[in-house]
Amino acid sequence: MRNVLLFAVFLAAILPVSRSLASTNIFIDADADALLKLENAGMALLGDINDSARTVYQPNDFAEKQVNCLLELERSVEDTMRELDHARDFVELSVQMEDSRDASKINSRFAGRAVYALKAIASARKSSLHEAATCSTSALVNTYSQKSIALADNATATISAVKDRVASDRNSQDHQ
Repeated sequence: MRNVLLFAVFLAAILPVSRSLASTNIFIDADADALLKLENAGMALLGDINDSARTVYQPNDFAEKQVNCLLELERSVEDTMRELDHARDFVELSVQMEDSRDASKINSRFAGRAVYALKAIASARKSSLHEAATCSTSALVNTYSQKSIALADNATATISAVKDRVASDRNSQDHQ
């Protein structure tokens, strides 16, 4: 009985330490918040584009071309936002993991998904550039095209930074 009691005291003394070591993670809530901030900026941009498309629509060729370009820009922003949302989901899930091995698995899956996300955002950026060229006579389209490109650039930088942090963590684990 005394041995069991001593063992219980021993476990109580070491378990909090091992749990705290196992709960370390390379991400914090602020990482997810940064992605959410970009998503919110994208949501505001979508609202502005949509409002502008409704405002400029008239039954003439120039207005219809503008509206079509604005709708394509809207799709580009949505594509970028979708990738930001996926990245945020992975980061939030990783932050919630108490076991570093589980977080590491999630981070590894994120790193693979990030490659796809960066390609999708690059495609959305290219589409925004195309719309700027297609509707080059529309200052409105060019303004929103530049904002869409800036969102894509910021999303690329943020997702790349998160992906690089995962790669750096993997490298440091490989060298331990």
